[in-house]
Amino acid sequence: MIFDPAVLGGFALQLVSSPALCANEALVRVAAVSVGYSDVEQALASGAGALRPGCDLAGTVEVAAKDGSGPEVGARVAGVVRAGAWAQFAAVPSDALAKVPESVSFAQAAALPTDGLTALYGLDKGGLLAAKRVLVTAAAGGTGLFAVQLAHLSGARVAAVVAVMEHEALLEEYGADYVVVEDVAAAEPFGPYHLVLVDAMGGPSLTPALTFTVKGGICVLYGTARTSGAVIDERALVSRSTRLQGLTLFNELEHNPACTGLQRLLDLVKSRALQPHIELEDAWTEIGAVARRLVHGNLVGRAVLHL
Repeated sequence: MIFDPAVLGGFALQLVSSPALCANEALVRVAAVSVGYSDVEQALASGAGALRPGCDLAGTVEVAAKDGSGPEVGARVAGVVRAGAWAQFAAVPSDALAKVPESVSFAQAAALPTDGLTALYGLDKGGLLAAKRVLVTAAAGGTGLFAVQLAHLSGARVAAVVAVMEHEALLEEYGADYVVVEDVAAAEPFGPYHLVLVDAMGGPSLTPALTFTVKGGICVLYGTARTSGAVIDERALVSRSTRLQGLTLFNELEHNPACTGLQRLLDLVKSRALQPHIELEDAWTEIGAVARRLVHGNLVGRAVLHL
């Protein structure tokens, strides 16, 4: 699949050659892929034909890595790549693959990688979270939904910020102890917070969030800002000794391989402790319609497309 702005919805199917494999890469026959707003936004910025989109996939190993690393032929796997997941076959580094338990569907597995790993590694920066307070902004987004669930599973007291009232019940179902709508400042009474996760797309949320931490607390800024709306209050940082950390997933994966984090997430899904939020499932030929819904903000969590 390629991005083509001339096509309704912006995406077109195109026959391409099978990807060449490096020694540490497996060839995966893709069964399902997931689509989020960031995937569509990246494609829109790439220009016509410049990108074979997609990061998250699940499927079966067709050819194992030549160097002997990673899953064997026939293994059910989930994986993450920088681009090219939306295809019938994808080359995936063995350290970016994890085995999918039989009780976990390909759809569930495909919905995990980028959002689930971002949430997992963001929360890991807070260390032991039991009985500590955690604030999650953009909590109805793909990463936010995982972050709320994982923080709750860690024993944290979780406050969630959502954009609209309709999402309040969903966040409470996933373990949020306190939900506020739109106004980040309304989360202050539930604090102070040991850890704050801020979606960079909502840049202005950063300034008030910095003032809600305990002394020595951590604020993790993940994702990529659409604008330069995030203004850092240096006085808040200094007075509370707040540690501000940025998290870009593929930078994180350079020293924290996806295979380990993905296996943790898949095991939680297997035990039904973690639930990927899939609002829409369809055939991959419907990517144009799904992309339009994502751009207009009509989906919560992830959409999954089946090949």
